[in-house]
Amino acid sequence: MKHSKIRKGNHVNKKQHNLDYYTIPYIIPAIKHSNKSNLNHQGISRLHKCTNSYTIAHNDWKLPGTEGPHWWCGKLVNKQIIKKCYHKGVESIRTVDEYYQWCFRPSCNKCCKKWVGRLANRGARRIENFAKKNRRKIYHFLLSPPKRQLLLSDRNLMRKVLRILREADFSVAVISHPYKIKPKQNELYYYLHFHVIGFGWKDKLKAVAEKYGWFSKCFGERKGPAFYTMHYLLSHCGIKKGTTAIRWTGKLSYRKAQ
Repeated sequence: MKHSKIRKGNHVNKKQHNLDYYTIPYIIPAIKHSNKSNLNHQGISRLHKCTNSYTIAHNDWKLPGTEGPHWWCGKLVNKQIIKKCYHKGVESIRTVDEYYQWCFRPSCNKCCKKWVGRLANRGARRIENFAKKNRRKIYHFLLSPPKRQLLLSDRNLMRKVLRILREADFSVAVISHPYKIKPKQNELYYYLHFHVIGFGWKDKLKAVAEKYGWFSKCFGERKGPAFYTMHYLLSHCGIKKGTTAIRWTGKLSYRKAQ
């Protein structure tokens, strides 16, 4: 059980918190989402409006927030802390701290927003620190396999992605997206593709991707904070047991990053 502490001086409208805090519109155009300044506003995800968004599970791939919460998720708890103090004859001082309880599971429809925000914050710090240290610009790319390769296992597809990125000398975070939307039917269908955010050259990536028959696209430089792009990508990423939401490669990998 994990807690999120409310510091003294921060005013929280409990009624507004329970109603509106968990609704974030996820599907934002890729060119505009890095300039998004306010992520916490009303609206329901277009992805979760699809008819099969809560039931689709191709190859055990699921979307964030498709399962029910624990009974204590989002509950406000008062925790009493007794501090002993003998200054001026006072034997003890009792303080009360307020906490919101979160499970931080990506599958929880209440706590998945907390999971997305925490993971996006960590990833953005990692990328921005590297960019500041090496004076590099941050870019957002897309890698998509041909239809004939979708029959391969998820592990083999990820290996191909990492091979392409290494040959192109990329240092990026790789996020898997297993589904796309059919606009007319308003349904999701399986088409595993990969979004990458980090550092590299689009011409070199295009040449290496075409060598393996893959499609690549560059969405341009991220002019805003990297957090918004990471939040956008993680908000509808693939969740699967035994896999991680973010895969680091190149100079951002765990072996090379400092």
